[in-house]
Amino acid sequence: MNPTVHIVIQHKINMENVILKIAFGATQLSELASYRWGVIVPLNKKVVCKEFNVSHWPITKFWKILLRNIFRLKLLQRFEESQFTMNRDFIISYAIGIDETKFTILTNFCSYGNLFEWFQQRNSLSVEDVCQTIQYLSIAVDYLHSKKIVHGNIKPHNIFFKTDNPSSVSLVMDFSVLTEINILTNNITKMFIYMSPEYVNLVLNSLQRFNSTSVENIYHAMKELWSLKSPAMDFWSVGVIMHLLTTGKLPFTQHKDMLTFLEDIKTSSPQLNAPILFKVDKCVHVIIMLLLQINVNTRKNVSELTTSNWYYGMSEKNKKRNLKPIIEYDFLHTIMHHQRESENVIKTFKEYMKIRTMEVNYVS
Repeated sequence: MNPTVHIVIQHKINMENVILKIAFGATQLSELASYRWGVIVPLNKKVVCKEFNVSHWPITKFWKILLRNIFRLKLLQRFEESQFTMNRDFIISYAIGIDETKFTILTNFCSYGNLFEWFQQRNSLSVEDVCQTIQYLSIAVDYLHSKKIVHGNIKPHNIFFKTDNPSSVSLVMDFSVLTEINILTNNITKMFIYMSPEYVNLVLNSLQRFNSTSVENIYHAMKELWSLKSPAMDFWSVGVIMHLLTTGKLPFTQHKDMLTFLEDIKTSSPQLNAPILFKVDKCVHVIIMLLLQINVNTRKNVSELTTSNWYYGMSEKNKKRNLKPIIEYDFLHTIMHHQRESENVIKTFKEYMKIRTMEVNYVS
């Protein structure tokens, strides 16, 4: 693809490209930056406009070229997939604009924010609220799978809500490169817990290829890794989200390297880390355990969770039980961990670049 080609796709809300030019020409937008090296602007509370300019990122030329190629490929792939979901309320579609250094993205605006923000705005969170959230999230995931699309990165920051109601949940197609940066740097964060163990194992097997000093080799290795994502990976992620909403915690502990992290998943059980699961409801506990099965063949398919049948038999007392005061402390602690790790991504990347730049220069 010609790197200078400019692609502008009309959004279903009919947002004109001229509005983008006006918006990004305004000096005050720097004050609204939600990303350190990007800009996120709500337009009319209907559309969110996001811009990332790789040339402004504090990284070397080698990594700018690499990340620009990865970012471009991921955006184009995700945009093509999103065209199959344009008229579905539970999938947030988007439009894109691409030039040599800048990426512009339009998405629907969700007033209640992502899963973390939604939780904090609610006065209560009943067991039934959790079950309904998982039910409607499963509908979104199952729909993607029916279109032969694997999300591959279901986590709180990619789950949004339009209202207070769990049925307003929407899933955004992931287009960031934070996961790719963490993989490249072998930076083990809590984000990997949302990835299924079989995929983490594939990442482990690919690490040696990411040590290449060639942009093209790393680029193709990442493309190949993307192609290995499977629907079962999304089932696992939904299980992690369900565990988080029920306990306030992630189901597995975090380690300094990916190998010990993977071993922890294989040898421990989420029920050991969260006794509260026994007290919530038996059917909730069973579903979480089935979604977090190591064996892909026995892992529960979310297509079985798209109706209320799986929690229909739950007692009214259990359905109405308010979990928020019980899990709020742990939930907020989990939020803070995620925020710190997001902030540390570039710091870790800069340290990694120092080492890799010396290697690249040596080879050159």
